[in-house]
Amino acid sequence: MSKNNTSGTKGVCWNKKMNKWTAQIKINEKTINLGSYINKDEAINNRVQRAKYEFGEFINKCELVIT
Repeated sequence: MSKNNTSGTKGVCWNKKMNKWTAQIKINEKTINLGSYINKDEAINNRVQRAKYEFGEFINKCELVIT
């Protein structure tokens, strides 16, 4: 995770221009935007659910965040 990460969660960051939290995931070296959210927890939960779907039993422990 980048030292500039504002959410404390992989794939979720604050978008200053939109004043919203954005979620994204990287699959096969391709970044997929999962949307923008007013609520940080909603962005995190969406990111975690997509990671579970994409990676299944091979999910990295850093992907799982309890909010």
